[in-house]
Amino acid sequence: MMNTGRIAERLHCPEPQPARRGTQQEIPSAVASADWLFLPAIADHLTPCDPLTEEAPPAPDWQPLQQALHDRITASAGADCAFTLLLPQAGTVDVTLAARQPTGWDIALRFPPQVWQQWQRRAGLCRQHLSQSLAAPVELKIEQGLA
Repeated sequence: MMNTGRIAERLHCPEPQPARRGTQQEIPSAVASADWLFLPAIADHLTPCDPLTEEAPPAPDWQPLQQALHDRITASAGADCAFTLLLPQAGTVDVTLAARQPTGWDIALRFPPQVWQQWQRRAGLCRQHLSQSLAAPVELKIEQGLA
């Protein structure tokens, strides 16, 4: 058994004090709500979730990108590949496809710096769309290319 008192003395640390629980009267009502502690601090960093529907594509270039990915995946028959797409609004996008074992795909998309952030914010939604349309797990990486 360890003697924690001696370690605390050598490190010049005070002995730990037992936790004290406050009563309901001691805790202000605003603090009693867990929402008060966490939500204001992160609210500025949250983006509203888009519903996963066909009417709400992740980005303007989503349809041509998704179609190109489907075409390459079916043509490659499970082999890894890399290619470059030219999308109307996003510009040049470098794509890397790698089959995962036992099923699924690792997909890396490298976007120009001008549009990278808008695609990065939608990465989760894009991954969900791809996973559903491919009927397989998808690991999606959105990367920033060079200017």
